[in-house]
Amino acid sequence: VALDGKSLRVTGDNDLLLRASQNAKMGKEKNAARLRALGKEGEVIGIDLVDLSAQLSVPEVGKIWFPLEALVKAKSGAALPYHRSEASFMYSGAWKQTEMKQFMERMLAPLVEVVSGSSRDNVRSLVE
Repeated sequence: VALDGKSLRVTGDNDLLLRASQNAKMGKEKNAARLRALGKEGEVIGIDLVDLSAQLSVPEVGKIWFPLEALVKAKSGAALPYHRSEASFMYSGAWKQTEMKQFMERMLAPLVEVVSGSSRDNVRSLVE
């Protein structure tokens, strides 16, 4: 993988790191070590393409796994071209549950519905 051996920097955003780790289903028992690496640079020593994470060797912290969205390029500070969807959020919009349900039912309905009693002749007469 192209990131092996490269230097990456861990985000300096505490909340982003913890939220990204949770969304990546990483164990909470390693959060303290991840937090000690905030803003620090480390060398990529492993990539997991299944859960989209990278293991960094961070000086004074050790070897630890991070979700890719919590890492940036060390030199430029540019984000990696990856963003994990935060699917496990609570809906908190302006629509009520019944309105949302009606909207979703309309969106999921078939685009064309067969009209009972219709025939090709009826359609032909409408078109002509």
